[in-house]
Amino acid sequence: MNPNIMMGQPMMQQPLMGVNMAGMQPLSTPPNVQSLAFPNLQQAGGSTEQGNIGLIMDVFMEMTVELGRTKKTIKEILGMGEGTIIELDKLAGEPVDILVNHKPIAKGEVVVIDENFGVRVTEILPAIEHVTSQM
Repeated sequence: MNPNIMMGQPMMQQPLMGVNMAGMQPLSTPPNVQSLAFPNLQQAGGSTEQGNIGLIMDVFMEMTVELGRTKKTIKEILGMGEGTIIELDKLAGEPVDILVNHKPIAKGEVVVIDENFGVRVTEILPAIEHVTSQM
């Protein structure tokens, strides 16, 4: 053991400049240190944000349109059958919620396109609501 450590005194360390690892003897000349230059990652003609957003444009995200919600007891759920009507917490004609990855991002109205349902976006929620919303 080092006697300096046993006495509660920190051990003085020598810099490792130019140490020969084979014999652990200091080299006579210090190593040659050079700066490293990296290329600029920004694209010419656009900001960094515009260039980076293109990298994720093909990523799929789950989009959901929520007509409404309700709470039912297990007894009520087990008693459901064909023809059961479930009353939701929203009124007819009220805007529906548009969610991306379970977070509300917009509101819209239900439309019929041919024989399919669709949603027309009527309002984009402020960005702060996307971050702070709790589901």
